[in-house]
Amino acid sequence: MSSADMVGSLAGQFEAPKGYRGVFGWMCGYSADKDFLNIAAERFTGMIETQRVSDGGICLALMLDRHNSQITPVEVPGVSHLSPKESKQPFHLMHAKVALLGYEKATGGWMLRLLVSTGNWTRQTMEDSLDLVWRVDLDAQDLTADEDEPLQAASDIAAAWDLLHWLSGSYDTRMLQKPEVKGTHLAKEKFESWIEAVEARVTPGQTAPRFMDNRKESFVSRLPTMVGQNSARRNYLAMGSGFFQGEAVAGKIPSVIETILGTLKSLLTARPEVDVFVNPDACQAVAESVDALKDLDYTVRPARDPAPSAGSNRSLHAKFLFSANCRSNSIWCLNPWVYLGSGNLTERGFMKKASSSGGNLEAGVVFAPEAMVWNTKKKPPDGVAVTEVLPIQWEEESSSLESGPREGLEASEDLAGYFPPPVPCLSWREGPDRNLLEPLPDLEQKPPFEVLDESGTPCLQLGEAFVWTGPCRPRLVCLHWKNLNGEWVKGQVPVLDEYGRLAAAPLPKWDVEEAWGQLAGFPLPPPPEDGPGDTDHPDTPVEDEKGVDVPPEGGNIPAGNTPSARYPIRTAMELIENIAAKQTALREQNWPAWCIRLEQCLSQAAESHVADSFKTKLKLNLFKPLWDNAFRPDYAVNRETEPGALYEETLEKITRKWGLDNLPGLGDVQ
Repeated sequence: MSSADMVGSLAGQFEAPKGYRGVFGWMCGYSADKDFLNIAAERFTGMIETQRVSDGGICLALMLDRHNSQITPVEVPGVSHLSPKESKQPFHLMHAKVALLGYEKATGGWMLRLLVSTGNWTRQTMEDSLDLVWRVDLDAQDLTADEDEPLQAASDIAAAWDLLHWLSGSYDTRMLQKPEVKGTHLAKEKFESWIEAVEARVTPGQTAPRFMDNRKESFVSRLPTMVGQNSARRNYLAMGSGFFQGEAVAGKIPSVIETILGTLKSLLTARPEVDVFVNPDACQAVAESVDALKDLDYTVRPARDPAPSAGSNRSLHAKFLFSANCRSNSIWCLNPWVYLGSGNLTERGFMKKASSSGGNLEAGVVFAPEAMVWNTKKKPPDGVAVTEVLPIQWEEESSSLESGPREGLEASEDLAGYFPPPVPCLSWREGPDRNLLEPLPDLEQKPPFEVLDESGTPCLQLGEAFVWTGPCRPRLVCLHWKNLNGEWVKGQVPVLDEYGRLAAAPLPKWDVEEAWGQLAGFPLPPPPEDGPGDTDHPDTPVEDEKGVDVPPEGGNIPAGNTPSARYPIRTAMELIENIAAKQTALREQNWPAWCIRLEQCLSQAAESHVADSFKTKLKLNLFKPLWDNAFRPDYAVNRETEPGALYEETLEKITRKWGLDNLPGLGDVQ
């Protein structure tokens, strides 16, 4: 259920399990960049960048420290970098590094995954930093079990969500709340329903979470409780950090190290062996206190990459504590526990609780690893060596140390930052004589603003709408407004199209076979837009709950097997038959997403040969049979049900798009 892995696989931790696809997730971190996020989004959703551009949905909501510049959904399709609110935030730096990810199984069911990282969501972390990540997975079926492990995972996830939900109050989440942002809103609602199921399973006080944050107490204050006051005393303690406090008093060990040792006194033997693992080129106060540490028989050692690769020279950025009992007659680490997280061994990272004037917001975990041995020499098959998962070694001491950069440099307080725009997005409305960009309805707005065209000139404003004179719908537009300090600032916001897609590329025009090719594999993501002939995606089997390969939900109906250009009636009948066979087998939980994809895909075929034949020659509404109860699932047979109303609204939109409204239905008596 959980593991501690090296950061070389940090982006790989977003990978959807077999038979699942990523739906929605929340991330927080000190910093991130587009290179890492594009990899993470692709592994999470299973969709390459061009597919995510076409999809136009948000799969990851990202909350970063306010000093980060904006990362747009054009740079990273599928990721929304939420802007921090201009009000004062209840922490010095947003330094916690947490991801809570929701996955859905094609055959039904879901899974939540919690990641706690010591490193940032950046390419540098993947390539240059020596970091750690901890993960726990919880499947929906685990909630019905009484075993300790799933209950522990549920408790961890509930605690992490409590932090992320609280943190979201400091960011602009308006766009995620609006139903007009169709696919995103639907995905977020699914995620929240899974969280509610987890929270309902967690009984307060029953299973303490391993996850912790410092909103109420500093990490150093929480350590004894998290480890357990009644635990056995350990004779070994390792501590490592990418940053230590900036200065030390001459002749004394760094105060943070001293305080940690004092706090853990009841959990350590009288004279424990203590190792301090550092980046020798940048270990701040430790470099000034080597003699004082040696006088207490504490050893300063360089960190070592547990999984080095050719040419790699990673520098320590991980923050960790490791303690266990070492016995000369045993290969096992006895009574081990590990802390890893975002909190550096500094005043603001470890000694203070989060506050606007003091501590950073930090997150971490304290857990007891199982079957851990001291080294690889006599490791049993079911064991893992501590040197395989933590950046520690005992062969080398640090002979020369440099103070290096202070933690404050990680704050990068000289960056421009990202101001919250007056509106989170603008909606596109296409007209016969002019195209408009307008705010979503019932959206609370802050100051007045301008929309700048492609040349940087303010667009003509009509009421709350703006006239866009560009040749086509933009994916992003630049807003110009005054912030709370009265300063004129600029920022980009995504444009929402008629299908509820954000910052999406223009949709290609398809024939009927191509449209069906995009529908056939539902609920899996659509194949790339090169066409159904270039991918076997619709025929890809998925794994059911018993591990048996089954076709995608609704059956495996091949696409591209009809000559539409020659036989529009036959093609239309086969399309209607395929849609009916598909949708009558769908689970109700997938119905809203099906209606979104049905409208979008069939609208893209509105200028096809089949559409033109029915509109101008046959003068028939080919979609009329889809209104019949036999062509729709039991839960959507009429407008009195929410699924039924959504379905009929979808059919009406498609019919208008094809220009078939007010025409008799296929099969009606003339």
